[in-house]
Amino acid sequence: MRRWTTIHQRRYRARRGQVSAVATILGLLLVVAFIANFIIAQLPGQMDQFETSHILMVENQLARLQATIAAEAQISGTHVALASPLTLGSQADPPFGLAASSSVQTELTSVGTVVSYQISTFTNPPITWNSGSACLAGGQGTCSAAGVKDTYNFAGNGSTLGVKISGSGNSLFYNLTGSNDTLTVTWSGPNANTAVVVLNGSNDSVTFKKSATDAASPTFSYTFFGQDDTFTLTPSGSHSGAGGTKVSVAFVGTLGGLCPWGNLSSTDTLGNFGNGGRFVNVTTTWWNALGYRTSPHSQSYGSGTATYLNTTGSIGCAFTKAFPTTFTAQENGGILVHLFNHYVAPALVAFDQGAVVAQEAGGGSIMVDPPAISVSNVPQGTVGSITLENLVMKPSTESGLSTAAVMSRVLSATHSTIAGTGDQTLTSPVTLTITTLFPDAWWSFFQTLPTAFPSGATCVAINPVVAPQSCLAPAFGTTEEIIAPMSVQSLTVNEITAQVWLD
Repeated sequence: MRRWTTIHQRRYRARRGQVSAVATILGLLLVVAFIANFIIAQLPGQMDQFETSHILMVENQLARLQATIAAEAQISGTHVALASPLTLGSQADPPFGLAASSSVQTELTSVGTVVSYQISTFTNPPITWNSGSACLAGGQGTCSAAGVKDTYNFAGNGSTLGVKISGSGNSLFYNLTGSNDTLTVTWSGPNANTAVVVLNGSNDSVTFKKSATDAASPTFSYTFFGQDDTFTLTPSGSHSGAGGTKVSVAFVGTLGGLCPWGNLSSTDTLGNFGNGGRFVNVTTTWWNALGYRTSPHSQSYGSGTATYLNTTGSIGCAFTKAFPTTFTAQENGGILVHLFNHYVAPALVAFDQGAVVAQEAGGGSIMVDPPAISVSNVPQGTVGSITLENLVMKPSTESGLSTAAVMSRVLSATHSTIAGTGDQTLTSPVTLTITTLFPDAWWSFFQTLPTAFPSGATCVAINPVVAPQSCLAPAFGTTEEIIAPMSVQSLTVNEITAQVWLD
């Protein structure tokens, strides 16, 4: 039987309905607050970590591609196509944390490296020793005739020689081969023209005494090949025009047919320079093969200057003639990955001309894995090694969240060595010209190899730069050019040609 209720009981039921609705709303607010807290406070940190890990993963995968091509090039015979995975999507955190997608494509056709260097073949022109001008019979004497080119080729050891030039407007060309020799050049003739003195030997000593007045600016060159050599200057009474008398002294440490050899020139010294003279400018250079270079240091020398510096590289030895040939090698191709991140800055990661580099939007680029460029020091100097990777590619793009396969197959690998002596001698810096989307990464890399790149690297703007951008920090996705001269005494060049495609 149904139980009857009174009108007063309805009031209690209504109150219970109101309490239930309030509790539901409060529960929903708690759920919304929890979700909002997760989305605002916790999810960004989690997604930051996922997307950062994805960037590192792509860097590692491209480094694996770099290592795969290098390793396959070491194997002789037929090469097969090898797959290197590339993960395009970052990790997700459902239902609110969506994965960030990526795209992979071949690099711009304008990106590439050009390597140029000069190889010379040296010959020894025939020299008739102990012969020359009659006024210098026996390698010494006084030349008083005016406007004459005085010459002599002297060979001997332990000799003491005196050469005097008293004629007006004269020039002197003097070659000396031998050790423990002492040569004094006394120049009293006015309006001197030029002098070139070359000495090949060790423990040789030269004193240059210059006087008289010159209307123009004569030049005097003294080059020492050997070790423990000494040059002394006494310019008392010398006067010249405002251009100044120019005296150039070069010390080239030599051993075993290598010029220079290590840092043997450090055994060569300057004697005490005498006072006097007007507008006398002296430049002294010490050559080495160890990549050691210093900026010119100048100080006052009367009314002129005395300048000192160290330089590096290879030059022809004494009494040789060079026949140079310029060689050029070029490589291009690469893989560029755009990471379209949601929580961290979008990024570029690339297999760029044999290196793995990375850049975040609004930031600079970094070298993740350097190219195969190395140097080592041996007693005679610096030995360099360069590996050039030329990638044969068809323009292609793939994007999304899946894993792409970067296929590679080595087509050819060549190896050549240019020694510091013999028929082929490297006689110029090895200049690397790199056109890249990541100029600051390459510029910074060359600063880490001061022995091979004593001059560092220079950025050349090949595309317009508008402030606040610069050549080293161009607009995102803009190429610029890095030029780096490599100073080594011998060089090994490895060239790898590989076919690369996306599967």
